[in-house]
Amino acid sequence: MKFLLLLLQLFYYSFSFGQSLEEKKILSDFCYCYAKTKSVEIDINLQCINKIFKSGKYNAYIKKQTALKKQPATFEAGVKIGDELFNRNRIQFVNTCDEFRRMVDSARFGPLKTINIDSARYSLEILNKIPSDKRNIDFFTRRGYFNLIIQNLDSAQKDFDSAISLGDTLPQTLYFKAIALEFQKKYEEAIIIYKKLARITKNDLYKLCAASANKKKNGL
Repeated sequence: MKFLLLLLQLFYYSFSFGQSLEEKKILSDFCYCYAKTKSVEIDINLQCINKIFKSGKYNAYIKKQTALKKQPATFEAGVKIGDELFNRNRIQFVNTCDEFRRMVDSARFGPLKTINIDSARYSLEILNKIPSDKRNIDFFTRRGYFNLIIQNLDSAQKDFDSAISLGDTLPQTLYFKAIALEFQKKYEEAIIIYKKLARITKNDLYKLCAASANKKKNGL
């Protein structure tokens, strides 16, 4: 699906723990920039890095980091350092920056809401005409997806479970099942699936999903 590819481009990064006080300030400025930008474009990070570092506020940080890397303290080097800092902390950023979490959810859920409901219902009618002996994993995943779009969540869950029961489950089947669970506010079950996906695919995209669902579970 197209929006899964977008999400992959946006969020394929790892989690990092320790931050200096200055790095926390930079990330705070990132969050403020996200709040002002109101965008889910892939180049939003570059836009924010340019805004933050062009101010000269973090020249000392750039000089320190480039010295550690034995590189000249150029603006371009600073942009690269800022990008690396943000990428290392994206998953944690879901917990500390509401604007970023909202952007994550917009990238995940937004495209589902743009698909024409009548078109989804028509697709379901076509799928339902397929004979029972021809209904495979792809069939149940597709039907579950269209049920998800029209918010027929119980039917969507049944379809995804049917696909899973057939074995050799596609990651997108589990992913859509987790989204349906989120829509039903069954966050703990969704988190378990996202963590499983992160483990079997080695893709940190799903850690972001789990972090967002966890924050909702805690009412934040």
